[in-house]
Amino acid sequence: MPVLGIVAAKDFERAAWDIAKRNGLMTVNLRQMFGEQALELMAQIEHLLSGMDPSSDFDEQRRRFEELTSAMKDLKSNPIVATVRAIGFEIVAALFLRSAGHEGVELGRTVPWQKSYRDVDAYGLCGGNLRAMECKAYHRKKSITPGEVEKFFTETVPALKRYLLEKGV
Repeated sequence: MPVLGIVAAKDFERAAWDIAKRNGLMTVNLRQMFGEQALELMAQIEHLLSGMDPSSDFDEQRRRFEELTSAMKDLKSNPIVATVRAIGFEIVAALFLRSAGHEGVELGRTVPWQKSYRDVDAYGLCGGNLRAMECKAYHRKKSITPGEVEKFFTETVPALKRYLLEKGV
């Protein structure tokens, strides 16, 4: 059976790099690919996501978020920041829902819609009420279009409601 082995790491010791190459593995040096600052930003996002556990301390989450915001400002010109900015915006939405007392907060849920799917950026339930959030982290000169708003309210929200009802929530 053909196999392509890929080893991705922040960095490689020289001996590890040599072993990977000698054995025909593809190596990906993440520090070289993204840069130290972008890697640190990704680590901060992962850390912030781990704090989504309802038992985690809200003040600690807020501190992590402030660090993340500061790091994102420093990386405006890095190409990975557009993707990270979108994920960060969704994390903020989820933290908002959780801090407002919502339960079952989720990020990035994909739900069926007719013959396709819709992505729900963040949602949570509070007192039987569903709160669904669509996050658009466009740059300051780009506005959300009427079609995007219509799609959210006429497709994404109904798809999420149907998904939750079928799940018994």
